[in-house]
Amino acid sequence: MDRIAIDQLIKRTAAPLLTAVFAVGVGMLIWVADEAAGSSSRFTVRPDRVAVLGRPPWLGEVTARAIAADLSAGLPGPVSLRDPGALSAWRARLDRLSPWVSVVLDLNPQFPGRAEVRLEVRRPVMVLLNGDWVGPRGTIMGQGEVRLDPAPLVMMGALSLEDIAECAAAAAEVLPWRAELAAQEIDLISVQLTAEQRVLFTTASGVEIEWGRSAMKSEFSAVDLPVEARIAQLLEVAEQRPGLIGVAKVVLWLDRPELLMVP
Repeated sequence: MDRIAIDQLIKRTAAPLLTAVFAVGVGMLIWVADEAAGSSSRFTVRPDRVAVLGRPPWLGEVTARAIAADLSAGLPGPVSLRDPGALSAWRARLDRLSPWVSVVLDLNPQFPGRAEVRLEVRRPVMVLLNGDWVGPRGTIMGQGEVRLDPAPLVMMGALSLEDIAECAAAAAEVLPWRAELAAQEIDLISVQLTAEQRVLFTTASGVEIEWGRSAMKSEFSAVDLPVEARIAQLLEVAEQRPGLIGVAKVVLWLDRPELLMVP
């Protein structure tokens, strides 16, 4: 029976307005030797004998097992735990075998009879209308069981890869403040691009938040306010108009916020 553990890495980024905490999921897999094959095989692991040791709490067990299966299917094998070169070759392949895997943190032989690997798993920040999850830099991970609070934003409108990447980057920028905004009754639920290629968030109450460009478009985003300043402006508007009552749209990327009121 698999042993299920919970493991997380915490990355903190200091900002002038707030301290933002990003939770990055870490998964742990184990490849086990075929002991039934005899003592000579106890130092050899096969990719098809894989178990999930740990997964991020937001990632469903069935999806974690599916990711492990995808990784195993792409590995050559079997390999000897006594062969560092073969294990290094496994590690080099792992982060290219599943879009869910951001980076391989380590792969260690555990004598006798198993190899353990720790993987950093991409946390979805956005979901497409077809149910595919999207990572912070626009990586499309496919479908799976994910339980996140706040829920990833739904992307509306055009679906070119460039548009997806830009919207995902903006969704990642605003993620650290979504709980703070929700406490001010600004509950972001969707994201899309305007005709002018500016990111537009929409709240649960239908208010449009014109965010501007993400930092990913560095050659253009310099003309937009920094992320922290945009958040500060939005919170200032929320203080003056709780719940953004009567507001149809807020433009945040300018030096001062612009409001379009409900007729």
